[in-house]
Amino acid sequence: MFTNALYFIIVFSLFSFSDQDAAPVLPPLATLGAILAGYAAFFLVVKHRFDRLEKAYLTGATGSFASRHGACIGRCMLLSIIAWAFFIYILGLKSLLLPLRQFADSYVAQSATAVALFFVFLVLIWRCAFASHRRFCNPSSTLRGYLASHIRFNSALIAPWLIFSAVFDAARLLPQEVIALLNASPLAEYGFMVFAFIILGVFFPPLLVRLWACKPLAPGPVRDRLERFCTNAGFACADMLAWDLFEGKLITAGVLGFVAKFRYLLISPALLDLLDDRELEAVVAHEIGHVKHRHMLFYLLFILGYALFAYIFFTVFFYLFLSYDGIFNAVISADGRPGTALSCFSMLLLVTLLLLYFRGLFGVFSRNFERQADGFACRYTGSATGIIASLDKIAVAGSQSRTAPNWHHYSIQQRIEFMQRCEADPLLVKQHDRKVGRLIAQYCLAFVLLGGLYAGFGDSFIKGSELSVLQKITQRRIDADPENPALHFMLANVSFEKKDYGRAVRDYQETLRLAPDYAEALNNLAWLYATAQDPAWRNSSEALRLSRRAAELDPKPHILDTLAESYFLNGDVPSALDAINRALAQNPQDPSYYEKQREKFLKLLRESGKQEDTVIEFPMYQDTPGVSI
Repeated sequence: MFTNALYFIIVFSLFSFSDQDAAPVLPPLATLGAILAGYAAFFLVVKHRFDRLEKAYLTGATGSFASRHGACIGRCMLLSIIAWAFFIYILGLKSLLLPLRQFADSYVAQSATAVALFFVFLVLIWRCAFASHRRFCNPSSTLRGYLASHIRFNSALIAPWLIFSAVFDAARLLPQEVIALLNASPLAEYGFMVFAFIILGVFFPPLLVRLWACKPLAPGPVRDRLERFCTNAGFACADMLAWDLFEGKLITAGVLGFVAKFRYLLISPALLDLLDDRELEAVVAHEIGHVKHRHMLFYLLFILGYALFAYIFFTVFFYLFLSYDGIFNAVISADGRPGTALSCFSMLLLVTLLLLYFRGLFGVFSRNFERQADGFACRYTGSATGIIASLDKIAVAGSQSRTAPNWHHYSIQQRIEFMQRCEADPLLVKQHDRKVGRLIAQYCLAFVLLGGLYAGFGDSFIKGSELSVLQKITQRRIDADPENPALHFMLANVSFEKKDYGRAVRDYQETLRLAPDYAEALNNLAWLYATAQDPAWRNSSEALRLSRRAAELDPKPHILDTLAESYFLNGDVPSALDAINRALAQNPQDPSYYEKQREKFLKLLRESGKQEDTVIEFPMYQDTPGVSI
């Protein structure tokens, strides 16, 4: 289940992070044909893999067929992710669908479409896997039952994403003030996501057990014994359910839910038939151990932590990597336009992060949590024999290799050996508990430190890296199209943001050489002369001349604000007041800013005791040499 969850996280992330503005490489009908051909080619490749697996066993291959069959399904799922990435990043599937209004206006529509298209790959895998599964694992299996079990099992991994999409769709219906607050900062948006995720974590288990069609354990001696065992252990749950998937071949147990009212203990019927009372109690004690040690709460924190780490990673390291000339030259075309190479680079970074975080870091915690739950079962039942015997039986019944490595569990042999050591030295259980406590403390410390560093320094660091990359891209586009005033204007704006005033002035001047009536360029150069932090670049008279010309050409509120500031710096406060009043009359988007400007001018007039038509001298604002056009 953990492996499938990781695959789906990669699939959802690839879709969410893909560039929706990237133009499809083929016309719509040709793209549709390429997608159908991709599905057909995928089916042939997968069928060939399972045919080879079946042929190998018919000719005398040794080892567990069930293990190799599962591994083959896993490899085919990896192949499906590659094919899915091809659809998204090479064929531009997302941008092809965006013109559809229902798709563009709804996160649910986008998510459902992505799920449906990826699920086609999975259905093809399961269809190809069925024949060998029935021949070597379960002769009574039916195609309908086999597909239904896989679909039902994986629906639990898809449902949270669809629910989250629905939540974000619903958030659009909130009052505009609330939406503005959420969009005001990444912290507010992250807080909303945390709240939604906690609510989902509490209330999702009842939906999940229905998706899996779980039914209450039948009344009888087994249920009565388990209820007494759970009561004595101080474990409460909403119900004990039969986890009957994969046509009765599932051999496992689990616990779902953070809150007792919405918590469920799941036990597969095959496991009930396989274990005796002592072994079954040991398995249940293992699941209770997860609850007692609050592992599921940490998993919730861990997933929320991914959102923070991913945001920091992509806002910091993406532009940092891209600023290196070797990478920049490889992913940005000669005319300065990001293309497929940049999308592939982004995808590579994303998959690397996912593997490091979930396969690597999550694997460390998951393995140690499983070992801690084993230790709890050993300590609570007073013996390791129950867990050891149950692991032995599960390995035999499931045709599992005892030594096969598992990224989210230790191997069966490793678990048995640890239990045997705990049986000989009970202090090992406490030692492992302390080890897990240290791991959690280290993670939480890293979480707090990274969040704090990002809150304190992230914006300035990110802005610098992003502007450097944007500057390089724009310069490359100018090299390909040197007579384009809009490109020179973009480059000037980037230089202004970086406080590289000399370069900004030169590019604003070049913009105005190519387009003398470019009102925005006139306005921005005027604003630079009026507000530059370096006094050497202040030039109030030139700011006034440029802003007057810009206001004549296009008297928008922000241009009138520049004019007002220029009048103010030249001591003509009445004219500044008149300009800001003209801006306010147009109902600008941020009226509070313009009101503050107006109040600044009025306050100065009141303090000076002058009339509204009086020019006031400001020695501190006298012209510096500057640079004129």
